[in-house]
Amino acid sequence: MIVYSNSSLSLWQHAGSGQYKQLETAPSPAKEEPYILLKTLSHISVWLSITLQSMAAQKLWLAKTNPELNKIHTSLNTLKNLGNQQLKPHLPVMDYTLSVIQQAKTCQQATEIVQLQQDYLQQSKACNEHYSRLATRIQLQGLHKIVETWRTQRMLNLHRSRVMIVGPHGPRDQLIEKQYFHDMYVRAGIADGEHNNGHLVYVEMLPEQLQDIDIASLITSFLGRHQINKLIGKELLNDEQAMFNDVLGKYAPPVIKELAEKKQGGCPFKR
Repeated sequence: MIVYSNSSLSLWQHAGSGQYKQLETAPSPAKEEPYILLKTLSHISVWLSITLQSMAAQKLWLAKTNPELNKIHTSLNTLKNLGNQQLKPHLPVMDYTLSVIQQAKTCQQATEIVQLQQDYLQQSKACNEHYSRLATRIQLQGLHKIVETWRTQRMLNLHRSRVMIVGPHGPRDQLIEKQYFHDMYVRAGIADGEHNNGHLVYVEMLPEQLQDIDIASLITSFLGRHQINKLIGKELLNDEQAMFNDVLGKYAPPVIKELAEKKQGGCPFKR
């Protein structure tokens, strides 16, 4: 089993009696400087745009002492002062963002803030898309290198293996790591590994829970329950996915409709 959690990959092997032992672990590029830098620059531009929008909406156009603007200004200067060579290609963008902050501090009308925010969005859009493409490439190429090494060295059989992704509710549908593993299974002849056969499992957790995960226990409790539910669904209802749906679900629509009609008074001719 491959587990992706907290931007790291780990490889686990079934050790009998429902227990798993860890064989390998590796940080993904999402934990490394080039990726973090790109994400940080993107987040700063979003942060500034939201701050400008909030200022305009609240008519806080006298922005000289705006705490959020000052925080963004400090964050950018701190980043620049690191002297990191990887920052060099991004210095013009950082300087432009600092200049927008200075302009915001001189605005006297809400309309000026609105125009400034619109101009900044327009100017930063292409740059953010470029950063997003780069970050995606860096992460997926690194992920692929790790997984392919494990598949070769450990002779992984994808038809007998599982992938568990542990993450928050947030970006689960378009999560790039999930897209990668979905494609990996498709190329191995396993269509829709998440919904059809449980090869790809997404475990949703609260952000504060993600920091203290016992992966071995998570695999044992969640995957064991997942597999048992599939077996019950197959044996009793001839559908492996049946236990992942509410068995009462099909009976709900008429009851909900009835409750809604009662609330509205309903049609007297139907009584």
